[in-house]
Amino acid sequence: MSNMNSHDEPPMSRLFVICNKTNTEDELREAFQKFGTIDDIFLVKDHKSGENKGIAYIKFTKTSDAAQALEELNGTIIGDGNNRAVKILVAASRNSKNPTGRTDNEQEKYVRLFIVINKTETEEDIREEFGQYGTIDNISIVKDRSTGQPKGF
Repeated sequence: MSNMNSHDEPPMSRLFVICNKTNTEDELREAFQKFGTIDDIFLVKDHKSGENKGIAYIKFTKTSDAAQALEELNGTIIGDGNNRAVKILVAASRNSKNPTGRTDNEQEKYVRLFIVINKTETEEDIREEFGQYGTIDNISIVKDRSTGQPKGF
Protein backbone atom coordinates (compact mmCIF):
# COMPACT_ATOMS: atom_id res chain seq x y z
CA MET A 1 0.00 0.00 0.00
CA SER A 2 1.67 3.16 -1.15
CA ASN A 3 -0.23 5.72 0.92
CA MET A 4 0.47 5.71 4.67
CA ASN A 5 -3.20 6.49 5.34
CA SER A 6 -4.46 3.67 3.09
CA HIS A 7 -4.83 1.54 6.24
CA ASP A 8 -7.60 3.92 7.28
CA GLU A 9 -9.46 4.10 3.96
CA PRO A 10 -12.32 3.54 3.98
CA PRO A 11 -12.68 4.48 7.65
CA MET A 12 -13.25 1.61 10.12
CA SER A 13 -12.38 -1.09 7.55
CA ARG A 14 -9.38 -2.42 9.51
CA LEU A 15 -9.96 -4.86 12.36
CA PHE A 16 -7.78 -5.47 15.41
CA VAL A 17 -7.98 -9.17 16.28
CA ILE A 18 -6.75 -10.71 19.52
CA CYS A 19 -6.38 -14.35 18.54
CA ASN A 20 -4.50 -17.47 19.54
CA LYS A 21 -0.73 -17.47 19.16
CA THR A 22 -1.16 -20.64 17.12
CA ASN A 23 -3.49 -19.02 14.57
CA THR A 24 -1.96 -18.81 11.10
CA GLU A 25 -2.56 -16.25 8.40
CA ASP A 26 -4.28 -18.96 6.36
CA GLU A 27 -6.69 -19.77 9.21
CA LEU A 28 -7.55 -16.11 9.67
CA ARG A 29 -7.97 -15.58 5.92
CA GLU A 30 -10.26 -18.61 5.67
CA ALA A 31 -12.43 -17.37 8.56
CA PHE A 32 -12.63 -13.72 7.49
CA GLN A 33 -12.72 -13.86 3.66
CA LYS A 34 -16.31 -15.11 3.60
CA PHE A 35 -17.36 -11.59 4.66
CA GLY A 36 -15.67 -9.76 1.78
CA THR A 37 -12.45 -8.85 0.03
CA ILE A 38 -9.43 -8.69 2.34
CA ASP A 39 -6.73 -6.17 1.35
CA ASP A 40 -4.19 -7.25 3.94
CA ILE A 41 -3.62 -9.52 6.93
CA PHE A 42 -0.78 -8.62 9.27
CA LEU A 43 0.19 -10.96 12.12
CA VAL A 44 2.15 -9.15 14.84
CA LYS A 45 5.30 -11.09 15.66
CA ASP A 46 7.91 -10.81 18.38
CA HIS A 47 10.90 -8.91 16.94
CA LYS A 48 13.48 -11.22 18.50
CA SER A 49 11.90 -14.68 18.32
CA GLY A 50 9.65 -14.16 15.29
CA GLU A 51 6.81 -15.89 17.17
CA ASN A 52 3.20 -14.90 16.64
CA LYS A 53 2.04 -12.62 19.49
CA GLY A 54 -1.63 -13.52 19.06
CA ILE A 55 -2.55 -10.19 17.48
CA ALA A 56 -3.56 -9.58 13.88
CA TYR A 57 -4.78 -6.69 11.78
CA ILE A 58 -7.20 -7.56 9.00
CA LYS A 59 -7.94 -4.85 6.43
CA PHE A 60 -11.10 -5.16 4.34
CA THR A 61 -11.84 -3.28 1.13
CA LYS A 62 -15.26 -2.26 2.47
CA THR A 63 -16.24 -1.01 5.93
CA SER A 64 -19.52 -2.95 5.78
CA ASP A 65 -17.61 -6.22 5.28
CA ALA A 66 -15.38 -5.46 8.28
CA ALA A 67 -18.45 -4.66 10.39
CA GLN A 68 -20.14 -7.92 9.45
CA ALA A 69 -16.98 -9.94 10.18
CA LEU A 70 -16.65 -8.25 13.59
CA GLU A 71 -20.30 -8.93 14.40
CA GLU A 72 -20.24 -12.59 13.39
CA LEU A 73 -16.73 -13.69 14.43
CA ASN A 74 -16.14 -11.78 17.68
CA GLY A 75 -16.18 -14.34 20.50
CA THR A 76 -15.81 -17.37 18.22
CA ILE A 77 -12.96 -19.86 18.06
CA ILE A 78 -10.85 -19.85 14.90
CA GLY A 79 -8.62 -22.77 13.97
CA ASP A 80 -8.44 -26.41 14.97
CA GLY A 81 -7.25 -27.23 18.46
CA ASN A 82 -7.79 -23.73 19.83
CA ASN A 83 -9.91 -23.14 22.91
CA ARG A 84 -9.64 -19.35 23.25
CA ALA A 85 -12.24 -17.21 21.51
CA VAL A 86 -11.04 -14.26 19.44
CA LYS A 87 -11.74 -10.68 20.46
CA ILE A 88 -12.27 -8.27 17.59
CA LEU A 89 -12.35 -4.47 17.63
CA VAL A 90 -12.24 -1.85 14.92
CA ALA A 91 -8.59 -0.81 14.69
CA ALA A 92 -7.91 2.78 15.62
CA SER A 93 -6.94 5.16 12.86
CA ARG A 94 -3.18 5.55 12.66
CA ASN A 95 -3.70 9.27 13.25
CA SER A 96 -5.94 8.89 16.33
CA LYS A 97 -3.35 9.13 19.10
CA ASN A 98 -4.28 11.48 21.90
CA PRO A 99 -1.72 13.91 23.40
CA THR A 100 -0.54 11.32 25.97
CA GLY A 101 0.41 8.98 23.12
CA ARG A 102 -2.22 6.40 24.03
CA THR A 103 -4.99 5.54 21.62
CA ASP A 104 -8.54 6.42 22.55
CA ASN A 105 -10.84 3.68 23.84
CA GLU A 106 -11.53 2.04 20.49
CA GLN A 107 -14.75 0.32 21.42
CA GLU A 108 -16.33 3.45 22.90
CA LYS A 109 -15.65 5.44 19.71
CA TYR A 110 -17.65 3.04 17.56
CA VAL A 111 -20.70 2.24 19.65
CA ARG A 112 -22.29 5.68 19.51
CA LEU A 113 -24.25 7.17 16.65
CA PHE A 114 -24.74 10.88 16.11
CA ILE A 115 -27.89 11.39 14.03
CA VAL A 116 -29.75 14.37 12.68
CA ILE A 117 -33.48 14.06 13.39
CA ASN A 118 -36.66 15.98 12.87
CA LYS A 119 -37.20 18.29 15.86
CA THR A 120 -40.54 16.57 16.50
CA GLU A 121 -38.94 13.09 16.89
CA THR A 122 -39.10 11.59 20.37
CA GLU A 123 -36.86 9.08 22.17
CA GLU A 124 -39.58 6.49 21.57
CA ASP A 125 -39.50 7.18 17.81
CA ILE A 126 -35.73 6.71 17.72
CA ARG A 127 -35.87 3.57 19.90
CA GLU A 128 -38.50 2.06 17.60
CA GLU A 129 -36.49 2.82 14.45
CA PHE A 130 -33.01 1.84 15.65
CA GLY A 131 -34.02 -0.87 18.14
CA GLN A 132 -34.60 -3.30 15.29
CA TYR A 133 -30.82 -3.35 14.68
CA GLY A 134 -29.73 -4.12 18.23
CA THR A 135 -29.93 -3.18 21.88
CA ILE A 136 -29.94 0.54 22.63
CA ASP A 137 -28.31 1.55 25.89
CA ASN A 138 -29.09 5.24 25.86
CA ILE A 139 -30.75 7.92 23.74
CA SER A 140 -30.03 11.56 24.37
CA ILE A 141 -31.82 14.23 22.35
CA VAL A 142 -29.91 17.49 22.61
CA LYS A 143 -32.12 20.39 23.71
CA ASP A 144 -31.66 24.14 23.60
CA ARG A 145 -30.68 25.30 27.09
CA SER A 146 -32.80 28.43 27.06
CA THR A 147 -35.99 27.06 25.43
CA GLY A 148 -35.77 23.36 26.31
CA GLN A 149 -36.79 22.54 22.73
CA PRO A 150 -35.06 19.76 20.79
CA LYS A 151 -32.23 20.94 18.51
CA GLY A 152 -32.69 18.20 15.92
CA PHE A 153 -29.89 15.76 16.82
